[in-house]
Amino acid sequence: MGHTYLCRVFGVAWIFYSTVFPFNVLGQSTFTSINLTNSQVRLKWTGGSGPWLVLASDSSTNWTWNQFAVATNSWVDLPFDATGSRFFRMGEVAGSVAVEDARQIWTNAPYSAFTGLASFSNQLFCLFREASAHVSWDGRIRVISSADGTNWGSAALIASRVSSGDLRDPKIMTTPSGQLMAVFAERTPGNAGPYGDYQSQVSFSSDGTNWSSYTAIGPPNVWLWSVTWNQSTAYSMGYDVSSNRFIRLFSSPDGRNFTQITTNLFTEYPDETRLLFRPDQTCVALVRRDLGPGTALLGLSPPPYTEWTWRELPLFIASPALQLLPDGRIVAAGRRFSPNGDLNTSLLWLLPDAGQIVDACALRSSADTGYPGIVYRDGKAWISYYAGDGVKSSTIYIARVRFPGPSN
Repeated sequence: MGHTYLCRVFGVAWIFYSTVFPFNVLGQSTFTSINLTNSQVRLKWTGGSGPWLVLASDSSTNWTWNQFAVATNSWVDLPFDATGSRFFRMGEVAGSVAVEDARQIWTNAPYSAFTGLASFSNQLFCLFREASAHVSWDGRIRVISSADGTNWGSAALIASRVSSGDLRDPKIMTTPSGQLMAVFAERTPGNAGPYGDYQSQVSFSSDGTNWSSYTAIGPPNVWLWSVTWNQSTAYSMGYDVSSNRFIRLFSSPDGRNFTQITTNLFTEYPDETRLLFRPDQTCVALVRRDLGPGTALLGLSPPPYTEWTWRELPLFIASPALQLLPDGRIVAAGRRFSPNGDLNTSLLWLLPDAGQIVDACALRSSADTGYPGIVYRDGKAWISYYAGDGVKSSTIYIARVRFPGPSN
């Protein structure tokens, strides 16, 4: 984990994030001097050379990460004009994310897990798998809804139509045509992988209560684990559930008919992938990886999303979720190991241009947990996830989170 120092120069707030060396803001810092010269910040420190990240902005919406090296006992100019720039605290290393509330919202099944969350018709809709265990042949999709995020009730239940069919990992989103769309996998006995055969499925609803009969999307045993709409096109990074283990990008004009648009993009045991589209139409991919280094992958691609660049991130993350904030920052969520080695559902800051991911905070959770959904509305994020409560091994939670904004 890196460390952060926040200071003000001539009324401008600056944040310096070192990925290697710690600061001590109480006076024993290796950071020795800071000067403002010709609208640039110069710094000098004695802690050894290493990479630094600095977040700058010349407006409330134009944020840029800059990375540069610092040598011991040397002065360095930041590589940008400091005039009018503003910086803010990033994550746990610089200031806490405000978790205003985290509460249990569903305990009615022996095992409830793998959530999705959407805002629709002035309500929140959360869906998840209900079953007898984490891996079992009785998984169904429960949909619950709430007008205030506090009081929840059942809206629908989707069950498999086949014997020994297990419905898994549902996601929910709104379509450009104004419907709710649920995607999930149906697992059946088979030989594709150690847990059987998988077929991605989709169902639609105009009210969250009445859902269409689910239909297959994508090829067998290439799991379209999540779907992200960008303008009028749905995209999904499918991953192979057999021993081949690759990811490929698919697209659809209607959410029903998906076409493969890339060859195998990565083959070092990638699986769960979440996509996000930035205002400049760049696609950001956050990929779970279980073997090899075991760390997450960051992918970036411009339209038409057939050419990708990949960077290894410094930590493991499972069940990734992504949310673009109005000011351009990207919040990530998922299951990861905390600094003390515990598993938690965590919030992080994803910094695609710098190829970095920074811890923000851990939500109330432990052990068997994760698979969050995120909805941002009214200046706050609602985050669904699952975790044990000491009685049952897995129940459904929702957190309401406020993120620190830019400061002058």
